[in-house]
Amino acid sequence: MEWAIDFPQEEFLIARPCLRRACLGNHIAGLFLSYLLYQASISKEFRNYTKLYKQQYGCANEDVPGFDGDITIYKTQQEIIQGMNDEFSDRTLRDTAIPLLIALGYIDIDTSDKTNSYTIHMPQIQTGINNPPKREDVLPKLYDLIKDRNAFRKHRRLFREKGNDCSMEQ
Repeated sequence: MEWAIDFPQEEFLIARPCLRRACLGNHIAGLFLSYLLYQASISKEFRNYTKLYKQQYGCANEDVPGFDGDITIYKTQQEIIQGMNDEFSDRTLRDTAIPLLIALGYIDIDTSDKTNSYTIHMPQIQTGINNPPKREDVLPKLYDLIKDRNAFRKHRRLFREKGNDCSMEQ
């Protein structure tokens, strides 16, 4: 896209409406998913995939099909918050975005090291974009995460309850 202004070369965060829909309308989860997808797209693993595909099939970037595997990135929560230009706090990340993305099956997270590993499941995300999930299908998974004694303690507050209506809207 051509802009009317010359911007410096920098990373930027895109709030894609399709990602928000794939995250049950949750703006924070959609932004975080966009960030993770950007990080996956610039990862060495993905760059090697596109390079190999272009060499094998002799095609341009636009003709490379989407990655149909998992990509793992390694970041601290602070690196993520800074990389997202402080769009939200680390508490919002761990209490809202991460649990929802886990319940949707888009990511898995390993917090056993100082640097967290985020495994991004590309096929599940593509399915969510093509056919956004229904709230009633995801809420039981969120409840199961809460009930699971082995769930991350810091991820227990997964959503706000308003009476009997559980809302993921931000």
